[in-house]
Amino acid sequence: AYPMRSILTYVVLSLLLTAAMLLIPGEWNLWLRLTLKSLLILPFVLYIVRTDFPLKRLPVIGKYFK
Repeated sequence: AYPMRSILTYVVLSLLLTAAMLLIPGEWNLWLRLTLKSLLILPFVLYIVRTDFPLKRLPVIGKYFK
């Protein structure tokens, strides 16, 4: 019994973000491309933290998350 819905969500989200990264033109400035691609990784990281990482249970910063 695998959590297929969760796995599918990760796969679809990563494919969408990868496709968005591939649409960034290679002729653009290197730093602009790196910044945009880093910003596109942020939603994936936030999704992981929100769904799988229990920030509420951490002793120091847990009080800042509900």
